[in-house]
Amino acid sequence: MMKPCVLLMSLLLNGGDVTIPLLNRPANFSGAAGVYRIEVHATPTDVRVEDPITLTVKIVSLQPGPWQHRPQRDKLQLFPSEMKRDFFIEPLPEDDRFVAAEKTWEFYWRLAPKHAGVKQIPSLEFVYYHTMGSPDFKAATSASISLDVKPRPSIGLTAPAGSRAKFQHIVEDDALLTKSPSPRMRIVTSIGGLVLPPFCCVVGYVLWRRLFPDAARRLWLHQGRALRLALNRLHKLGSSATTPEFRQVVEDYLRLHVELPAGGPTAAELKQELLERGLPAEVASQAEAFFNCCDAAMFAPSKSMATSNLKADAEMLLQHLEKDLCVLSSR
Repeated sequence: MMKPCVLLMSLLLNGGDVTIPLLNRPANFSGAAGVYRIEVHATPTDVRVEDPITLTVKIVSLQPGPWQHRPQRDKLQLFPSEMKRDFFIEPLPEDDRFVAAEKTWEFYWRLAPKHAGVKQIPSLEFVYYHTMGSPDFKAATSASISLDVKPRPSIGLTAPAGSRAKFQHIVEDDALLTKSPSPRMRIVTSIGGLVLPPFCCVVGYVLWRRLFPDAARRLWLHQGRALRLALNRLHKLGSSATTPEFRQVVEDYLRLHVELPAGGPTAAELKQELLERGLPAEVASQAEAFFNCCDAAMFAPSKSMATSNLKADAEMLLQHLEKDLCVLSSR
């Protein structure tokens, strides 16, 4: 059975339960407990101002683990206060690692000297709670690292003196002088700047409407084409045209806009359909009267008298229907 004194020594050597005092902690205490030494390496050491230097800090445990209070980056306070005066300091936590076989924690930083007067990386100090013998706070320090920092080269002309003289030649000519625009030119420019943008917008809108008509305009163009075709058919009908031909022209036009029963619709059916479509009662009655006249003319005793005014009545009816149908389509 292990003796109590041997057991106590084993716990201490293996990082047993260690309580770090809260009082009298140094200002740069790094939060670790155990027995450690520190190694610092920098590469390269021959650089110019603001060139990067990789700084590697190794903290080696002189006791086996486990480590209750191990070194941790967020608690490390290694750099002296004057370090920021001479270096840009960038932490590289993604490169940190723990080498278990060597009981070593490796931490990385990127340094960049701010001026050519930097001669060395000063000594770093790792303050920890020393648990061997009489426990107390102790500092493990590193040696300073000498640097050779050169100023950055200035950028200048490298061409021969004869070539540089061509660029340095001074040219004097009235044509090089800046001339202010005349008052008339200023007025024209101001008016053009105010008028031209709205004019271009209007022209662009008109062209866009013509090239890419919306649904309402496409319907209006379709209806206008239907009216033109119907009027052309009426004009082509000569003096020998019969009443059914006039009636058929109007009926074909109406079938493009409203639903009519199969076969020839009666005047009453046509009027009812136009009223349901939303056309004014006056126009619906006019269409009813036209179809009644056509029916009367087809069955009249004298055929020549029946078609005397049908062509003019058909043209007038088509014009009125087109006007009201366009109003309804735009709603």
